[in-house]
Amino acid sequence: MHNVRINKILFIFPLISANFTKLLKTSWVMRYAGLATQWMAMLLVSVWLGYKLDKYIGPRFHIFVIVFPLAVLVVSLWGIIKEFNNNQK
Repeated sequence: MHNVRINKILFIFPLISANFTKLLKTSWVMRYAGLATQWMAMLLVSVWLGYKLDKYIGPRFHIFVIVFPLAVLVVSLWGIIKEFNNNQK
């Protein structure tokens, strides 16, 4: 499945060096790139939802804009730690 994606990337960008192609084929690079994208999306959605909820409720201090992203970070870090502990067993 990853080979199809890599072949599409190489078709679009033919000037990519062979070392970069080897780097893309390693599973840990794709895994952490996906994790970073997932974190970015979760944080953006949580900030947006917190902003909308703060706007709807109307407090003076924007508490949900702070609380939602922190909650997302705590839950996602807990999931990552749990996943790494399962892989080590």
